[in-house]
Amino acid sequence: FPEADSKTKMMSFQVDDAFRMVEMTVTLGILIPLSSYWFQKRYHIAIHIHRVAAVIVFIDNIRRHSHPHAIILNTPIFFIWLVEKAFITWIQSDSHSFHRIRLGD
Repeated sequence: FPEADSKTKMMSFQVDDAFRMVEMTVTLGILIPLSSYWFQKRYHIAIHIHRVAAVIVFIDNIRRHSHPHAIILNTPIFFIWLVEKAFITWIQSDSHSFHRIRLGD
């Protein structure tokens, strides 16, 4: 860790560290529990909140190299997820054709 000095046994606290603490507190302390709470009744909102929280955590892990395996393991899975989202969107774009039948007068 570049902020740690083993000779003086001191660590520095930077603006990015404060931002990261607030970001992870909001993401893991508010967004994830909120999406978990809403999954039963408001799934359409909860799934988007959950996905945004997952992307925030992914970007933060990659940006700060907080774990040795973050780039090696998370990055391919994230890009596979993006390709899957694009593929599903492309496949479902043609499936919205329907024919309206009037019932009654």
